[in-house]
Amino acid sequence: MQQALTFFEQRLTLSRQLHYQRGIAYASRGLGEVATAQGRYVEANTWLQEALRIFAELGDRRYLAQIWQDLGRLAYHENHLARAEGSFQNSLAIYHEVDDRHNMADLWLDLSRLALARDDVAVAVEHQEAADRLIQDQADLSLHAASSMNRAWLALRQHQISAARRDLEQALYRFDLLHHRVRLVEGIDLSAAVAMAAQQPVRALHLWSAAERFRRQTGLLSPVWEARQRQQQIDALSLQMTADDFLSIWQAGQEWSLEQAMAEARSA
Repeated sequence: MQQALTFFEQRLTLSRQLHYQRGIAYASRGLGEVATAQGRYVEANTWLQEALRIFAELGDRRYLAQIWQDLGRLAYHENHLARAEGSFQNSLAIYHEVDDRHNMADLWLDLSRLALARDDVAVAVEHQEAADRLIQDQADLSLHAASSMNRAWLALRQHQISAARRDLEQALYRFDLLHHRVRLVEGIDLSAAVAMAAQQPVRALHLWSAAERFRRQTGLLSPVWEARQRQQQIDALSLQMTADDFLSIWQAGQEWSLEQAMAEARSA
């Protein structure tokens, strides 16, 4: 993540020196995405609004849609769900206008996750199905991986443990091929939640502990509602065992390598 931050900062400096507006917008968008992932939400909004302004001036509709999607993800991270919905709908309207089926599919996955945050599983399933109808024509491995991950979240919410494990294994395999560390850590978190649902508390704590260390190392934060839900489950487990047992299990997970955590997450 630090490498991405340095790259976008350097790109911004050079683009400003050259008075290259499109380059400034690209760099601002990248800085906004990094700030969102690191939980610097006010800064993220400033960067994304700058990108939105420039792309509007340039008349670049496709990038306008992408910035609206980024603003929706920012609002989702902050747990401002109504604002996220509005931003996503702005993005969706433009994607329809420019017939961008690839990014439209990605956006339907965002809308599905938003519906889950609102505990509206039926709508989340509808949005997942809309995404998959578009994804089936796409060769993008990342998009297929994201769809598998979201299906795993949906299956877990519907208490379909076997389906959640199957879809999660597919997602982790694909994101591992892509070396997508952020989504791999999300997958480890999800594997912990699946273990919790399967009444495997020790395994769940090991995985949650490992994921927490990886996030801390990279300075990444989970969306507010996801972090809150995860912490509630961890707190519940801490009340079911002695303090020494809890700390011992948590410390063991802290010592796992990413490879060890991945192997455990995929062996569910």
